[in-house]
Amino acid sequence: MILMSPFKSLRDIAKDRVGKLLSYLLADRYRNIDLISKVRCPILIIHGKSDTIIDVSHSIALEENAKMSVFCKLLTPDLMDHNQFKLLEDLI
Repeated sequence: MILMSPFKSLRDIAKDRVGKLLSYLLADRYRNIDLISKVRCPILIIHGKSDTIIDVSHSIALEENAKMSVFCKLLTPDLMDHNQFKLLEDLI
């Protein structure tokens, strides 16, 4: 399984963007932070440190919660952002 710029949940993205109080107006859907603990296949998470849409802390938390996976690797290229990356330089 390969995850590019993943997030913990929609509400957690909203907390980062508009604050904790307003984030409760959004349904707490797509709770990847809970689901990743059930994944059993190898996981590769790629999240650029220059991502201004979803903070890299989401991927760090996902890696920490990938308990059932036989292998979980997190790559955080320095110059990679949310939408643009150089395949050879950032990923390989």
